[in-house]
Amino acid sequence: MHNQRRMFLGALAAGLLLVAGCSTQQAQGPVGVEVQGTLVDLCGQPVPYNTVYVPGSDPVLTDAEGHFTITGVQTPYDLVINNVYLSEFAGEGDASLLVVRGLTRTDPYLAVNPRNGSSCASASVAGTLTPASPSDITTKEAVALLLPPYRNRDFSYDDTFFTSLRFDPALAGDATLLGLRWQTDADDNAVAFSDPARSDLGAAVASVTLQDGGDVTGQTLALSPEGISTRTVTASTELSAVMSLAEVGHYVTYQGEDTRIRTGRFSIDGGTAETSFSFAAPTGSDLGSLISAEAYYGEGRGIFKSLGNTTPLDLSSIDGSVVVWRQVPSEGDAVTLSFPDPVVPYAPVSGSVVKPCETVFRWTGPEGALYDVVFGLWFPSTDQSLAVEVLTADTELAIPSYADLGGVPDANAYVWWFLQAAAGEALPTSVDEVASAAGAQTAAAMNMGYALPGASGYRFWVDAGQFSFPDTQAPGYF
Repeated sequence: MHNQRRMFLGALAAGLLLVAGCSTQQAQGPVGVEVQGTLVDLCGQPVPYNTVYVPGSDPVLTDAEGHFTITGVQTPYDLVINNVYLSEFAGEGDASLLVVRGLTRTDPYLAVNPRNGSSCASASVAGTLTPASPSDITTKEAVALLLPPYRNRDFSYDDTFFTSLRFDPALAGDATLLGLRWQTDADDNAVAFSDPARSDLGAAVASVTLQDGGDVTGQTLALSPEGISTRTVTASTELSAVMSLAEVGHYVTYQGEDTRIRTGRFSIDGGTAETSFSFAAPTGSDLGSLISAEAYYGEGRGIFKSLGNTTPLDLSSIDGSVVVWRQVPSEGDAVTLSFPDPVVPYAPVSGSVVKPCETVFRWTGPEGALYDVVFGLWFPSTDQSLAVEVLTADTELAIPSYADLGGVPDANAYVWWFLQAAAGEALPTSVDEVASAAGAQTAAAMNMGYALPGASGYRFWVDAGQFSFPDTQAPGYF
């Protein structure tokens, strides 16, 4: 059974690499290059003894340090990695494969989620915020633990706090602890971060030493309003008519980096035409502002989109959302968040019967985006579920012939697919950049949900639909 599953996984991944045809043989050409790569988890630790291969070459195992070598590779090439994933949706299957499509660099360095978990260090910090906040005034406080690119924040209660962090063990040492308290209104939104008549509002910064498994207790953060003032920042939104704005939020930055401390939020009714929002924001002492907005599309709203000479397709069955973010310049008090064109899958239409090796999944989206595409397959007769994730700059992919899957033909088998897309000032712009040490670190921080990186960016999530396979007994299909 294990051998059958290994064949099943390998054949499927190879087929997904092709836009047309089912052959996995590389085109004949000159002698290829040697690829010397490294595979690490989201905390920078080696992923040892894991299968990696380029279609048309023999699989190799990473060594104890996560290194691997593949010879005779023609560029660009597709790298297939067994039992790892990036998207949480790809981690839900019984097995998973990650395909990095169109690499040209010969030293790929990739941060991934191994199915057996990441080897992260962890530490926590607990303590007290002083002075205590008066009971007759509504305030809120939060503490952020920052060890770039890893970060976490927790809101505190009763002037005590506890926050924890998972991080690369190699980064153990000094981290920054940021405490913040602000006055809120009846809607829990900030109205002031300092007041000359009050000593309980303000910020505190301390250095703490983090060690794997270590718990720092008894930490005191003495809040001070010194150097901090409150300003009003205004966020305007611009979005396509097919999108509905859902929420706009204000987050605090420290030294230009997102802390995930949210101090204001507007939840928007789908029927409102409001596009401008004002927030109280801190300034001074290295504090700044990041505005994030989320919009939805699809969900039965009947989106129609024309693509070239094709007939407009009713894509009301898809479920799409996008988050955009932008930091507010320190010298300004206003920012505009422009939503990109939506990521729209347009073939095949959800609910279709798809013919493996003949059906090409296609979508459109903003120029310059990188796509993380997850195909989920389930075969009831063998109760096998598999997620194949493809990181690509392309906008089309095919699924392989069912005859190559190594399972029992099953007319009840089906496939669903899910699209993510991202771009931004601090995000990789190509698969080669993702497969670099810096790009892998940024991707790891995003996949761990630790930050919205850089001064601006966006990220899409699109449930693109579910499909069935044709009757496996019908002649000519396989």
